Amino acid sequence: MQYLKYFIFTTITLLVVSCDKYDLQGFFMSPSKERVNERFEQSVAYNLEHQEDTLITTNSDEYQFTTAADFHIKTTANNLSKYIKSTANDPSILFSSILGDITDQKGGLSIAFDSINNNKANSIVRIIAGNHDVYFDQWQEYCQLFGSSTYFFIVKTPNTSDLFIALETTTGSLGKLQKKWLEDILMDKRNQHRYCIVLTHTNFFDTELSQFPSGNFSLEETAFLTNIFSKYDVNMVINGHDHTYDYTELNGVRYLTLEDAQDLDPEPTYFTINVTNNEITYKKEAL
Repeated sequence: MQYLKYFIFTTITLLVVSCDKYDLQGFFMSPSKERVNERFEQSVAYNLEHQEDTLITTNSDEYQFTTAADFHIKTTANNLSKYIKSTANDPSILFSSILGDITDQKGGLSIAFDSINNNKANSIVRIIAGNHDVYFDQWQEYCQLFGSSTYFFIVKTPNTSDLFIALETTTGSLGKLQKKWLEDILMDKRNQHRYCIVLTHTNFFDTELSQFPSGNFSLEETAFLTNIFSKYDVNMVINGHDHTYDYTELNGVRYLTLEDAQDLDPEPTYFTINVTNNEITYKKEAL
C-alpha cells in the first residue's frame, strides 16, 4: 500500500511538471473516446475522395514492406527521417508504414509531415494515428496532414493480391461504426485475397504497464476483435503502442507488437515484413 501511494504521488507530480507534453486527461483515460464514430466518419469521407490510394501494384508475387511505430516526435524527427529515407532508397521495399504515436506534443505532427515529405521521394507511405496523436485535440490536424486513419488497400501482384486493413484505435475502441465497417470488409473482401494483414496502433495483449489505462482495449472488445480476426482468417495483426517487442499466436492469427523508434531510444528499431507465396516472415532492423 505504501508503494502504491508513492507511485501515485510520483506519477501525478511528473504529470503536473510536464503538462506541456502530456494531456493529463489522456494520460489516465482515452481522450475524446465519445468521438470515435466521428473520427471514423471523417476517415471514410476522406477515403471516398482518394480511392486511388486503395491499390498498390508490384511485378512480383513476393515483396517486402517496412513498418515502425512510436516515433513520439518532439522538436526533432531524426529517426523518422532516417526510416523514411532508408526505405525510400531501397528498391526491394514496396511501401513503408507508420503505426501511430507519431508525436506526443503540440506541433509534432507538422514536423513529422515535413520530414516524411522531404524524405519519401516517390515511395509509398501508409500512416495511422496513435493515442498520443489525439492528445491536445490534435485529431483535426492529423486529418488535415495525413487524411485517414481507417482504410483498406490492396497489394496487387501478377498472380494474386493481398488485403491490408488499417484501423483507428487511438482511444482503445473501434466504436460501433468502425466495427461494422471492419466486419463488412472482412466478409466482402477477405476470401478474394491471398493474405490479410491488419495494421493498427494499440496492441491487444499487454506485456507491461507503461501505457497505463490510456488507449488500451477492454477485455470485451479484445475478445470480439480476436474472434473475428480468427473467423475471417486474418493472417497477421501488426501494432505498436507498448514500446516492447512481443509476438503471440492466437487461434491461427499472428500478433506482432513493434518496439518504439523515438529519437530518445538508444536502440530504435523498425521491422521488415517479407511476403511470399508460402508465408509471411518478419525481421527486426536497427534504425
